[in-house]
Amino acid sequence: MTYVLILTLGAMTFQLTPDTIVARIGPRVVRYSEISCNRFLTRGNLNRATQTQDEDCRRAEENQIHQIIGSELSAAAIKKYHLTLTAREEADAIPAKYRNDKYVRQITELNRSQARAALRVLHGEDRQRVFDEELSEQALKQKGITEIHFPVTSMEPILQLFPTVEDAEHALAQFTEEKTKGKLTETFIQEALGLKIRALIEERASTRGVSFAEAKTQFWLDLANEVKVEITSPRYQPPPFLRGAK
Repeated sequence: MTYVLILTLGAMTFQLTPDTIVARIGPRVVRYSEISCNRFLTRGNLNRATQTQDEDCRRAEENQIHQIIGSELSAAAIKKYHLTLTAREEADAIPAKYRNDKYVRQITELNRSQARAALRVLHGEDRQRVFDEELSEQALKQKGITEIHFPVTSMEPILQLFPTVEDAEHALAQFTEEKTKGKLTETFIQEALGLKIRALIEERASTRGVSFAEAKTQFWLDLANEVKVEITSPRYQPPPFLRGAK
């Protein structure tokens, strides 16, 4: 499905298509398709969207850009300052339950069940029947998912996660135990490396006699100037700490 969002800013009108570049972080290019919260709407729905809905969407998209910027700058800091974890630090960073194959298997099956349920509904099956068969408490127990709390009670939030057949099919292909374990491991490793970045900033704050907040802002601002962070769409603002970036 192709969507085109037409926006008016002052006297200027511009379009956002899936391929529109909305930000650059060094060599990393961020396109609108990566951050759009309207990707599951038809063009007609977009045209009927209220101003409040569009502002909510803009904020969500801007927040997504900020998260991508944060991830890329963290990766740049880790590389620049040669931050690593020892084998012991890496092991300690990952909670025991996420190293448990049974628990990882349940996470994987829950994710697959959500994508599979969305796919069935998108192919025209009844929402309630699909939910009961795939995601109800009884259905999850039958699948062996007993250690994960799943608070969702309808298909609505699931269809927001997987709004198109393409999204659901892609997710089903991606949700494997190996990839689940890899993503979980990477998440906790990045958190541990984030603590090393924090320690580096704390050391700078102490050495320079400034507050941690001031040292943190300057640290990321300096890094952003080195990496060259640019938000290319007037629809979005950079993170507050980067608004002084050159």
